[in-house]
Amino acid sequence: MVTLVGTTASRHCSRWKYSNWSLVGIPLIQRSYRIMLRFESKALLPILVMVGLGGCALPGSYTVRECPPNPTAYVFHTSVGETKEAIRRTFPKGFKFVADRTPMMTGDFMPIDASHEMARSFGRAIFAKPENKDDIYLFSFVPLVGKSQVYQSGGEGLDYYATFHLHLTAVDAGRTKVEVFTISPHIPCGRVFNFHAGSGYVNGIEYVKPTTIEEYQILLKLGAALRKEGMPPLQVPTATAASSLRIGPS
Repeated sequence: MVTLVGTTASRHCSRWKYSNWSLVGIPLIQRSYRIMLRFESKALLPILVMVGLGGCALPGSYTVRECPPNPTAYVFHTSVGETKEAIRRTFPKGFKFVADRTPMMTGDFMPIDASHEMARSFGRAIFAKPENKDDIYLFSFVPLVGKSQVYQSGGEGLDYYATFHLHLTAVDAGRTKVEVFTISPHIPCGRVFNFHAGSGYVNGIEYVKPTTIEEYQILLKLGAALRKEGMPPLQVPTATAASSLRIGPS
């Protein structure tokens, strides 16, 4: 359900979510049920119940602040090679969108290109295409970008997770177009009951639409490194949208 109030929308998370365990748990339930029928034994019934609970979820809600669209592509007056090298310098291994995150690995991004040793495991679908031979994949094992300015709950920004594909195309010998594609953007939303979690519940995951804020922040940071002048300012949700956050259930 979505409720619109001015420039803000209130959304409920998906009614049912599944913990990671359920990716294994559901096949186990099916297999155990077949075994139970075959041996006419109810001894496996408790196992079925415990594994099945791993995917039970409680819906939550969040608000979506309307944001004017930002550019997600920009042309820089540098060659593809110069642009690629500038990306490596601007986003070195261990780069954090949020500088003060803990633990240490949280939010650590690394630039992966087609020659990187990790390209076969992470970004394989990107680099399998010949047109992406000059591209960069900003990857992280815990891809925390920061607090979202668009997706919020209780008046505060939700943690926003995503990785980014930077597609480089030569316009001519001295100009390169950089496009930023967001991969698997998601926020925590709702609580998933998991029998194997210490507390019994873990955060659910809600996949959301890219905001264009983070994409353009990447382009602006690259533009600053390349001393590009005249780039439009970053657009963020307005004060009107911020004042309308307290709508719908929280």
